[in-house]
Amino acid sequence: GGGIYIIGSQDYDVSTSGIDFRGLKIYKNTADKAGQSIYIVMRNLAELVRQGDDGEYIKGNYTTGISDKTELEGIPANQSTYETLPTSEIEEQQRDLEYFWSHPSHSIYHIKYRNGGQHNGEDQQWCGNWDEACLTMQYAIDQISINKGGLAATKVDEKDIGISQIGYDLTNPIQLSKSGSHADVIKIMKQMYDTPSEMTGNAEIKILKNDDNTKEDGKQG
Repeated sequence: GGGIYIIGSQDYDVSTSGIDFRGLKIYKNTADKAGQSIYIVMRNLAELVRQGDDGEYIKGNYTTGISDKTELEGIPANQSTYETLPTSEIEEQQRDLEYFWSHPSHSIYHIKYRNGGQHNGEDQQWCGNWDEACLTMQYAIDQISINKGGLAATKVDEKDIGISQIGYDLTNPIQLSKSGSHADVIKIMKQMYDTPSEMTGNAEIKILKNDDNTKEDGKQG
């Protein structure tokens, strides 16, 4: 953190608004490793950054989409964990703070679910990035429209759904149509496809009937 360095040993209580950088003006700071202006170590970092609109409590005079993303960086970890991490893992886990209040990178909305798995995605308004995936394909499809136009029924030319590196188990039939998905094209691709962060190998979708031969009754496609 070239200007401000914040490290938390416990979760931050966002309701206190104890960290409030609205009106902060910060210029020409440098850091040897990350966070030219601000670097934050906090387990619930995303919750802090998402307080208010577009990172307003944390970004000061940073301008979304214009400022250098390395100005504001951090890592979602508590102090004790952070201090034991090797440099390579810190670099892998840290994020620019804009990442947390922006729409998913490269407009790819990822889904993650393994039957009986412990680290599945979650259907919530911020889901979509590969490391904060949605749980269901339908939710991701709807969320793209909501983020683009405010409503699940907003028409979008193309919707890109990414399959997490751990794979996806489809346990219930889903019917994809232009009218139901509010898109002309839906592309299903592997994690971060056609980006510098594209996963190696192939992603897997497994269709599970779970011994229920009636699941597809009345379904088409």
